[in-house]
Amino acid sequence: MKFIVNDREMKGADLYTREHFGVPEMVLMERASLVVRNVILKEFPRGCKVTILAGKGNNGGDGVCVGRLLFLEGYDVQILLVKEGDSLSESLRKQLQIAKSYGILVREYKTSEQEGIFAGLKTSHVLVDALFGTGLNRPLSAFYTDFMKAVNELRSNESACDFKMISVDMPSGINAGDGQIMGDAIRADYTVSFGFIKCGQLLFPGREYCGKLILGEMGITSHSLEGKKPAGYCLETKDLKQLLPKRSKNTHKGNYGKVLVIAGSFGMAGAAAFAAAAAYRTGCGLVRILTPEENREILQNLVPEAVLSFYTDKITDKEISDLVEDSSAVIIGPGLGKSQGARRILSLVLENGSTPVVCDADGINLLSENPSMLLRPHGDIVLTPHLGEFSRLTGQSVSLIENRPMDLGQEFVQQYQVGLILKGATSLCFLPYEPVGFHTEGNSGMATAGSGDVLSGILGALLAQGASLKDAMDLGVMIHGLAGQKSSLKCGEYGMIARDLVVSIPDVLRDAIGNE
Repeated sequence: MKFIVNDREMKGADLYTREHFGVPEMVLMERASLVVRNVILKEFPRGCKVTILAGKGNNGGDGVCVGRLLFLEGYDVQILLVKEGDSLSESLRKQLQIAKSYGILVREYKTSEQEGIFAGLKTSHVLVDALFGTGLNRPLSAFYTDFMKAVNELRSNESACDFKMISVDMPSGINAGDGQIMGDAIRADYTVSFGFIKCGQLLFPGREYCGKLILGEMGITSHSLEGKKPAGYCLETKDLKQLLPKRSKNTHKGNYGKVLVIAGSFGMAGAAAFAAAAAYRTGCGLVRILTPEENREILQNLVPEAVLSFYTDKITDKEISDLVEDSSAVIIGPGLGKSQGARRILSLVLENGSTPVVCDADGINLLSENPSMLLRPHGDIVLTPHLGEFSRLTGQSVSLIENRPMDLGQEFVQQYQVGLILKGATSLCFLPYEPVGFHTEGNSGMATAGSGDVLSGILGALLAQGASLKDAMDLGVMIHGLAGQKSSLKCGEYGMIARDLVVSIPDVLRDAIGNE
């Protein structure tokens, strides 16, 4: 598991490392710069022309230090100081003095000399972006946005330059806390980050500006967080084996839980089938589907392993409650529709506090009409909305959610005391007062009908096998994403459909547990 921090936490960790542990700022700067140097040594041959774009703060100091280290390795280095005003950080001043002592060319960017300066940039093989780093939290002035726009345009016109852009810690112009663009931003081919991954490197649009993200060690570790929880975390594939529910040789299907899938309406049997099949493929012992009678023949053919029950408007509250109480986990919503009967069933399911509930699709759409249902006493519930569904659930615009997913997600789970998986290219797992789980597994091929139903089935199976709500959420999203990656190897991202994800789930689990 890796920690993920926001801009304030990174600043605090840096300060704590210097003041509490006594590590000098220049030592940290040297170690960070060595990480960048090593990346460039690996990717680009000696003798390349490297231009350092140095801002006036400590990120600029990192950049100048990188330039000096590369100069000593035989690279053709020049430093372009890009600053508005006369102030420079003390560490940057020291690094500039050292660089000049070695005879490294240092120039200052002036708009009046832009044409000549950019002609020089075009001949560079590598540009090192060290303008702002993680400390940027306010909109940039026109001086900087115009410069960044001009740099980005060097590679976007017909006579495109072939240099590579390497950003030091963050692409300049991106807020490290939320990934938002502060006016304009550098588009990097590589971002070399230090200590921890930053939230803004995984949240959009920042994520797409980072290029390949490389995390290096520079002396700031979990010890520097003063025992506090970070903003977030992300699992590594090696964590799957440890967190997956354990299986024993001397067992039967009852040991692996019963999942009740309340899903499907007329013409929507596929949603129930995907959820049920995914639950079985994730290790559940038995799956029962509660669905309208019209889906009988389709589901018997698509998922013959499932036990089928049927409901009409005449189904009693006791019949529904008995089914829920006989289950280890309930999935409700995929293809369910928004009839009065569906509303009644949802209300009864949420009232049963002893059985964990996965609420997706139409279950969320029904809740959006009356979110106060979640304020009643309840057990473990996880909602799995995409941005549009979360917009309906909260009444907030999609654009606001895209800009503030962390804040709005945490506010929601604290208000309603539920789990929340906000699905997207970066999916976020929220629980009240806990760090946020970040998930970047998967690909564009998963943007296909039925993909969310597969995730619901995976989640239901994990909960039925006894996983905690937190572990089920993180494992579920990760397994789902890794199944997408495996499916793309077979089908390509254009050709993937939901059933490919179901088929790939066993491959993901087999890889996780090895030869056991």
